[in-house]
Amino acid sequence: TLLSAGEFDLCREALGSVLTNPRVLHEVTREDNPVLSFWPFTDHSISKLVQLTTGFTSIGLLGAPTFFHRLRQDKDARNIILFDNDDYFLSEAVNREFVRCDIRSELPAVFNERFDLVIGDPPWYLDEYSAWLSAAERIVRPGGTIMFVLLPEWVREAAGRERARILELTESRVAALDVQRAV
Repeated sequence: TLLSAGEFDLCREALGSVLTNPRVLHEVTREDNPVLSFWPFTDHSISKLVQLTTGFTSIGLLGAPTFFHRLRQDKDARNIILFDNDDYFLSEAVNREFVRCDIRSELPAVFNERFDLVIGDPPWYLDEYSAWLSAAERIVRPGGTIMFVLLPEWVREAAGRERARILELTESRVAALDVQRAV
């Protein structure tokens, strides 16, 4: 399970008065738009994700702005593009590596089969996972890798059953499925 949370500096910069602890999994509630509330990656999870991206030269991130921020700090030659509907942290006008779009329906076709690796952090609901998985399948190169954050079992009462359904859905659509716990 990749835990959603770790960009303490980015959150502090963007959210100001919202107190966050980078070592604790927590939800950041958006008062301006509660639908866009999120669980930022922990520092440990970000470090693990950075390791998992080693060797990939083109990376598409579906809804992971805090992880995008961390990857951009490396300033390496990799092609990294963030797709997200929320421009709270980034602006297309300032950052050409950010594409503001509804991942479920507005991913620009110019990105089809463009990435060696696609990492997705969809909202934690089955229909969202299905739609985001379709988007990932479209933009990953043939033979490429797709990684998705899986909601924690304890996040709500039905989460265990929802995780099982998400894994079944994924297994029916991808060539190989590898689940890593507690990344």
